[in-house]
Amino acid sequence: YRKTSGWYLPVGTLAKDEVIKFSDWAQEAADHNPPVQVDAETIEKFWEDNVCAPGSTENGPLIGGGKYGEVGENGGGLCKRCKTDCTSEDPYAGYDGAVHCIDDDDGNQFTGGDIAFVKHSTLLDYKGPALKTAKDQYVGICDTGCMTLFDADGSPLPKEGGGFKYEDCNTGKSASNAMV
Repeated sequence: YRKTSGWYLPVGTLAKDEVIKFSDWAQEAADHNPPVQVDAETIEKFWEDNVCAPGSTENGPLIGGGKYGEVGENGGGLCKRCKTDCTSEDPYAGYDGAVHCIDDDDGNQFTGGDIAFVKHSTLLDYKGPALKTAKDQYVGICDTGCMTLFDADGSPLPKEGGGFKYEDCNTGKSASNAMV
């Protein structure tokens, strides 16, 4: 929850393109006890409660901090499809956890996922549990359709004319982490 490439950019893009509308869920978010951030409520409703966005900050997903929902069949919020506890320690937390989430097939129909929002470098730098799916089998969902963006070791595939394919298939760009 609330990672740049895993939350802010894709959620912002969905809102900018009017695929989701925060205004549709603002009142319901405010009426929760305790109240929920409107971005969390909107994503929960958009994906019909089938979400795993583990972790929390002092700003959410609950107003004042805290996770939103519970794990499993009777769970919900941003936690239903998570693996264990929906905290930053959940195996599906972070960028590696998001890839693990869509790769994991533990036979439990209430965990795992179909879509992960990650950084362009996540497959190359992946340090999570061994993947069952070859890295070149993950595809980007782009404006022009789905395309393979990485080779078997997770390195970005070049595009014709220079650069890399992922440059044309993303939900936005942000400054990288800098150290001075």
